[in-house]
Amino acid sequence: MSRNIITILILIFTIHCSSQTFNWDKERKLKWDDFKGPVKNWDVAAVSYCGISVKTLKTKFWNGKSKYLAYAEFDCDSSFYKPKRINKNVLSHEQLHFDISELYARKINQVFAKKGFIQGEEASKIYDSINLIYSKRQSMYEKETEFGTIIDKQEIWNQRIFQELKELENFTN
Repeated sequence: MSRNIITILILIFTIHCSSQTFNWDKERKLKWDDFKGPVKNWDVAAVSYCGISVKTLKTKFWNGKSKYLAYAEFDCDSSFYKPKRINKNVLSHEQLHFDISELYARKINQVFAKKGFIQGEEASKIYDSINLIYSKRQSMYEKETEFGTIIDKQEIWNQRIFQELKELENFTN
């Protein structure tokens, strides 16, 4: 019995550690080679699995309070595209999903910076509240651009997110 549990834990650890991810970087744009996941039978040209993760930077051992850092991450092994349905506009649309992830990671970092050392429970509440807004913003982006098919709306979103990222440049990781 315990041998089976150990085998399962090793398998889970191997799968988790072998997942290809990378953090958002203003110098690195998405490429189709980054989309390595199995293609799903969904009515889309591409899907970007990106989101926000948080790590602990420092912990004060006497009170358990920590400083945290949020960062945007792209999961190559879950993201996919359909070669027959893509063009440069689709890749630009997917890039902005990743950029929106970075924007909201910066918003989280802005709050973390203001709070300083905090308990993990408070960090989770901050993350959860901003992540909820982030998810709604991603949905709004899809709806307003009709999944990137309305080019003039896509350009408006590109400019808006670029400006918001610039305003929060001090809170990048």
